[in-house]
Amino acid sequence: KQWYQRRVAITAGRIPMFLLRLATEVEWTTEKECFRTIAEELAEFYSLQLPPDEDEKLATASASATDVSDAVDPNVANWRFTLEHVLFPQIRSSFIPDSSLTGDGSILQVADLHDLYKVFERC
Repeated sequence: KQWYQRRVAITAGRIPMFLLRLATEVEWTTEKECFRTIAEELAEFYSLQLPPDEDEKLATASASATDVSDAVDPNVANWRFTLEHVLFPQIRSSFIPDSSLTGDGSILQVADLHDLYKVFERC
């Protein structure tokens, strides 16, 4: 299956907070803001959340300057691999920003690989 066709596992413990945030954080009075805030809450709900003990392991690992990847659960490492090697390349290859986003400076091109090669060829 493709990455976007897989079923997403929902942690049942996050549902009450999701419902509470839908009731309190969503702007229900204007249509545009309603859709935007609902989208934000859905994104937060479906985002990868580390369990509290994994957060502590990451904090301890970064504080002791050890390799963070050794401190995390294999499931988290699997998610990181999926994000880095599946999701981000897919976004990069298919994302075409709207002209309004590029025109107003919301999305900026920081570097171009072709231009970087030109710069470093001179070195």
